[in-house]
Amino acid sequence: FINTDFRHNVFNGGIGGGIYIENGAKYSSISLSNFIGNEASSGAAIGSSASSFVYSSTFDSNTASKDGGSVSASQCDYLTSSQNSYISNSAKSQPSMDVCEESCTFEDFGC
Repeated sequence: FINTDFRHNVFNGGIGGGIYIENGAKYSSISLSNFIGNEASSGAAIGSSASSFVYSSTFDSNTASKDGGSVSASQCDYLTSSQNSYISNSAKSQPSMDVCEESCTFEDFGC
């Protein structure tokens, strides 16, 4: 996805309000995109269980009722997040990212 807007999507009780990247997807790349005002139980903007690269995108005002206000990744082998902006995302826990594995790279957060 390049230069795509994911706005005001709602997935009550689910993962990935803006988009869900299913395990088995060969590779997903998202760049220059906006995730604004999405809602889900976890990963309000992006829910992922596959290899993904998110670059130069904006996450603004996304809300998760549980965790991962912007991103929730359950199996994040090779999940890379770089040069993104995170603004006013919220969740009960993990307001920006909820990640279960150490193999992720989050250059946005200096990790």
